[in-house]
Amino acid sequence: MKDERLAALKARRDRINALIQQNDARARVQARKESARRKIVAGTIFLERLLDDEPLRKWFESKLATPEERRLFCLDDSTVGPERRQDVGSPHGTFSGS
Repeated sequence: MKDERLAALKARRDRINALIQQNDARARVQARKESARRKIVAGTIFLERLLDDEPLRKWFESKLATPEERRLFCLDDSTVGPERRQDVGSPHGTFSGS
């Protein structure tokens, strides 16, 4: 009787621990999604401002360490024409609200 009760309690504990792990995993996934979304929104706002603010653009360009980083932001004039600079921040090729 005692062993059966102990086994039942351990099984219950294991189920509860599994539920806790699932809940923690869901919370971590949600936190990552929210963090990514914050970065996307902030980045879009920053890139919109970057196109209109020459001192900010120069500062930003000075922080990019490699040619690959410059190309990522379409700032490498040797490989990207000025028409491409217009759609740096938008997945659709244009900014909303500019």
